[in-house]
Amino acid sequence: MKRYFAGLAILLAVIIFLPSNGLSGKWWILGTVKGKKISDKVITLRLVRLDRNGVTFITETSVNRYGQYAFSNPGEGLPPSAYKLILFVGYDKVMEISLDGVRPGGRVPPVTINW
Repeated sequence: MKRYFAGLAILLAVIIFLPSNGLSGKWWILGTVKGKKISDKVITLRLVRLDRNGVTFITETSVNRYGQYAFSNPGEGLPPSAYKLILFVGYDKVMEISLDGVRPGGRVPPVTINW
């Protein structure tokens, strides 16, 4: 009986502590761009890292026809607040979106653009 409880305690410890260490660097964020003509234009978002030298391009995505987009962890081990999004309509830079306060696995507040 003691072996059973010892084995159960080890299994629980692995279940509790392994995901927190093994998955701590993984995150994703979701967001929505709103506007009257979302489906008429190509809307692109770039994820850039903030550092002492300015910004470093990491990755890029486009919104779907509903204005939704998603980014997953770029694998650098940094929280979302270390990055910002730059929104483009066509080739024109429209705005920068701060990720301060956005939790891993969270949502970026909706952005409305007018043109």
